Amino acid sequence: MGKLIWSVNVTVDGCTDHTQAIADAELHTYAAAVLDGAACLLLGRISYDLLESYWPLVARGEIADADEAQVAFAHQLEAKPKVVASRKLDTVHWNASLIRGDLAEAVQRLKQERGDVLIFGSPGLGSALTQADLIDEHHFLIQPIAAGRGPRLFDGIARRTFRVIETQSFASGVVKIRAQAGERV
Repeated sequence: MGKLIWSVNVTVDGCTDHTQAIADAELHTYAAAVLDGAACLLLGRISYDLLESYWPLVARGEIADADEAQVAFAHQLEAKPKVVASRKLDTVHWNASLIRGDLAEAVQRLKQERGDVLIFGSPGLGSALTQADLIDEHHFLIQPIAAGRGPRLFDGIARRTFRVIETQSFASGVVKIRAQAGERV
């Protein structure tokens, strides 16, 4: 059975607003590497809409200032199968399919049938799956920014611990903490 990995940007004040994240070549290279190891990408509706509205343009060369790392990531993102968890969407495009019904069952089935599943962003989805003890590995990309606004990581979930597996510092000041969920406290 595959692993469920959640990679999420979070500011030092706990916000997950994607507009408050550093997105340089080094971080796009990291994102491409973690995406490469996954069989598919699992997204919530909002993250799917945000990614689908921008990255295909980069892949087609329609974003003039995209650097080499962004273009490589865009092509990889284009090719990767995507699964969207949404109660509101009726259809999806961009090499994507919808899951409905029991989220926990659908995620377990994805892990069994496809292997490693990656979530990018999607703070509501990631928090719900953390609460259900379904995330095997968290990649917290701690941004050296106090956003002061935006969705907050883990709003509404029970207190829990994490076991740090690895840390990595990027030149931008971003620190990746790779961790496994521990006990509920």
